[in-house]
Amino acid sequence: MRWPTNARMYHGAAKKVLADYPQVTYHEINGLWDQPALQQYWEQAILQSHDWLALDGTKLLFSAHSLPQMILEHGDPYKKNVEANVLAIAKRLHLASADYQLGWQSAGKGSPIPWIGPNFEDVARDLVKAGTKQILSVPLGFINDNLEIDYDVDIVLKQIVEANGAQFKRAPMPNDDPLLGQAIANKLLAAGLLNN
Repeated sequence: MRWPTNARMYHGAAKKVLADYPQVTYHEINGLWDQPALQQYWEQAILQSHDWLALDGTKLLFSAHSLPQMILEHGDPYKKNVEANVLAIAKRLHLASADYQLGWQSAGKGSPIPWIGPNFEDVARDLVKAGTKQILSVPLGFINDNLEIDYDVDIVLKQIVEANGAQFKRAPMPNDDPLLGQAIANKLLAAGLLNN
């Protein structure tokens, strides 16, 4: 049995609803993590904070949505894909490994099962305790402003960072940026679902 990832569940739910609309064609698009256009977006979004990047004591805190650890036992590549994406963007920016950390956010609170970690709140606390003065949040596991960004990052994470004595800033989300559209179009082209 393969553990159903969130993407599979969401695709299944969409297909079920769209069964009543035969005129609508549905194509699954998964894993934009390796798309150069989206990596370029994140590079540019991070560089918008060039003033912070130049300061001593600035660290980047990359994050993606945590998922139950059991998906890893079933061969799901999600965690490896996120880590590869972080590494690719760090290379584009010529970051040293000491310049950034990856944390996992928005895990199910009170869940009896373990989730992928470390959670980004703990990573942020540890960074500040180790002398970090500014944290630039880069939630690259998401593509738009949503609850996990507007609340989990912009309110909860910000409060934790500032309460521990550091400054906080977040990179802007792709939302409707043309580079996100290009990444999706490239994925469709590669799957033969879109003509040049």
